[in-house]
Amino acid sequence: QVGKKFRVVTNIFRADVNESKGWVILELDGEQEEIDKSIQYLKALGIEVKELED
Repeated sequence: QVGKKFRVVTNIFRADVNESKGWVILELDGEQEEIDKSIQYLKALGIEVKELED
């Protein structure tokens, strides 16, 4: 959904998700402004976001 709502490409590296909770390691690729908007959107949905450095 993030890839459709914002101009970013998502690349999922790992995930473990069930009905009530889960985690996903993904990369967002695109212009920094769109990435920032994507992260704010996810946080507004109540999703905890942790940014990892290269």
